Amino acid sequence: MAAVADLENRLVSGSSRLPFFDIAAFVCGSPEELGVLARTAKTVAVELEPASGALWNNMYKSRWPAFHGFLDHQGPQQWEGLYQDTLAGKTEVLLEVFDREKKPGFAMAAMPARVTFDAGRGSYVASYISAKEIPLEHIPEKEGQRLRCCPPAVRDALQVRPLPGSDPGLYMDRVLPGFEGLRPGVEVELQWRMQEGSPFGWWYVHLDALEYDEGGALATATLTFRHFPRNSRFYRLQVRFGDAQMRPCKFGGFTGGIRCTTEAERKHWMGFFPRRKAVR
Repeated sequence: MAAVADLENRLVSGSSRLPFFDIAAFVCGSPEELGVLARTAKTVAVELEPASGALWNNMYKSRWPAFHGFLDHQGPQQWEGLYQDTLAGKTEVLLEVFDREKKPGFAMAAMPARVTFDAGRGSYVASYISAKEIPLEHIPEKEGQRLRCCPPAVRDALQVRPLPGSDPGLYMDRVLPGFEGLRPGVEVELQWRMQEGSPFGWWYVHLDALEYDEGGALATATLTFRHFPRNSRFYRLQVRFGDAQMRPCKFGGFTGGIRCTTEAERKHWMGFFPRRKAVR
């Protein structure tokens, strides 16, 4: 392992104490490589001890970025133990799944689920949160881009917290208030739940127009679902929002708040845009 020898030589000479973490992080792409690095060189092992928490943090984030997003938001973590627990299927996180079950009805939506990792099958196991019983979906590890934690910009507003066990007060039951960053002509995410008792998912839509009520407490958004053809009854929708109240939707179900997306989020969403227009 040439990288290990080079790292030890730099440490002994004292020439690379500042970039040590960067070098170690480059060398250690997995727990196995971290173990080899620690066993191969005594000097390196001494230096690794205070940095090991950060290295485990990096390795966890690299392998399970969506899991890391949820867990990191809860506060300081013991990443080495979490890595082992996640491999053992003992770590459950609350995430949102793009393209749920790859069904057309969930195109351009991110739906909430309790997710664990099944190392034996090399897959994520999504247990969808719904008023109805939904079969588990096994998502291949190579499709990890289908998973995300609640968008960082709204985690505090929606009070994203650790899984509360039997407590039904999860963040996806809350309506996002406000209008921050919204302007006509941008892509946004709409909170939409299909029935009472089910949580809100996020639906990717285009904001065509935005009209504020007198006083500015409420607004009406004109939205288009551009994965539907223009002649579809699901193409255009008007939504009243802004005050954290859930409202009936003409498509069925209920709408909540609307959030602006970032450029990175828009690029990610477009990776799930259907090749063919929905026909409903």
